[in-house]
Amino acid sequence: MYEYDAALAARHRLPVVSTAIVLRPPAPPSLTYEERVRGHTVCWRRIRVVRLWRMKPTTAMRLGLGGAALVGLMGRPDIKVVKAAARRIETGAPSRQYRDLSAVLRLLSQGRYTARELERVVPREVVMGSSLFAEVRRAGRAEGGLAVARSLCTALARQHHAATLPQVAAVIRACRDTDMLRQWALAAPRVSDERFVRLVGNPPSSTPGPRKAAPARTRRVRAARPSRRAKGSRRR
Repeated sequence: MYEYDAALAARHRLPVVSTAIVLRPPAPPSLTYEERVRGHTVCWRRIRVVRLWRMKPTTAMRLGLGGAALVGLMGRPDIKVVKAAARRIETGAPSRQYRDLSAVLRLLSQGRYTARELERVVPREVVMGSSLFAEVRRAGRAEGGLAVARSLCTALARQHHAATLPQVAAVIRACRDTDMLRQWALAAPRVSDERFVRLVGNPPSSTPGPRKAAPARTRRVRAARPSRRAKGSRRR
């Protein structure tokens, strides 16, 4: 975020205001960055932190369509509130943003509501038709898509399964199958920690396993034959 702030300020010559949205506790009171050269401060920035779990859904709804997409994390679980946010997005969002905002609303609501409840509010086909998932598919086919898929999968694993990330990070880094990485990324918001570890920890192997060692051959030891000279001496 600090790098983006500096790049935007340098490009547009305008003030840049950034806010870090923390989805789950704990959260720092603020994010600060200070760079010193020879004892002098040359760069100092502070970024505000908004704790979504402390916000009221009604407050988010007043922020507009973007706020409505964040309702799934706010207040006490109430599917009626999520349904009202979905309705707000459906009636007010442009056609290009409707699917994306609906996808964010459903993904952030995972874990607080059952899959059946969310399916009634935001159908799966709406989420799968969003540009968020289309971008994942395009990245997997594009040049350098493997690195993008790994990065996306790691980010979603960190966001939804932070406690189990040390168990799956090495497997994700070693995976060279973009389709498999995409499947893990899409599954991360929907499955439990235990299920995600099993899913990533037991990928189908595409490389042949080590060959079994061939059984050692028994070497026959032949008895030495008498030489011709020895045979001649016996005849005499």
